[in-house]
Amino acid sequence: MEAVLKLELSERESRAVRELIALCNETDGTNYDPSAETEGDFYYLIRNEEASETAVSGELLSFLSAYRLGGDAEEGERLAVSAFTHHGIRRQGLFRLCLNSLRDDFRSFSYRFLVKCAAGREEAGEIPEHTRHCLLSIGAERKKDELFLEKLLPRGISDPGDSLSDRFGELHFTPYSKDTLYLYGLLVYDSYLRQGHGRALLKKAEQYKAGPYRRILLQADSRNLPALSLYRSENYIVTDRICCFDLGEKLRKKEQSRC
Repeated sequence: MEAVLKLELSERESRAVRELIALCNETDGTNYDPSAETEGDFYYLIRNEEASETAVSGELLSFLSAYRLGGDAEEGERLAVSAFTHHGIRRQGLFRLCLNSLRDDFRSFSYRFLVKCAAGREEAGEIPEHTRHCLLSIGAERKKDELFLEKLLPRGISDPGDSLSDRFGELHFTPYSKDTLYLYGLLVYDSYLRQGHGRALLKKAEQYKAGPYRRILLQADSRNLPALSLYRSENYIVTDRICCFDLGEKLRKKEQSRC
């Protein structure tokens, strides 16, 4: 088997990728967006060229997508990576085959693997067992989680945009869907921290003039404990969680020494 590098996917390949991801969602209880996973900078495909031997259906056995995140002085440039393998042929090295091909083609990069929790397990942060096994086997470390939180409002509001910012801090919204606003910025200035101003800004938003938006969606870093405490106390619930596992230069060398 070979992991084939593709800079763009054909319509047929995109369809095969979506079918594989939908199958993985069904098997693992996850909710990856099949269309979003075809928007990377490049991809690796392992085709099911000998279906009689693999005994699984579908055009693809495994798929890896990646896009550039930029980098820092310590780790250099970084790639964000997502990977999917047909449940009928897991733990047979297909993930490692894709990863080794990625390493050969992008030697100077470090990697961040983006993994979703199973539906209903977002709050606990549990990921599918086979995924955890794969990441631990290559020495990847879980560095942080990106949590998506949502609140159903008691009444619909209009889009406040940036209008609720005041001398204590800033609050920024943008429409996300026909009934949902995305809160993409909540900042309390240093001089006013821990004085209740963040909570006051959130309450001002809920009391904004009437409109069509009944939900507020936001994203928070799992390491930002004060922000998470505030959102949870205001009845925001975790609806999705992306777990970030890093494999950097030091970890790659450690992992290679074990191979």
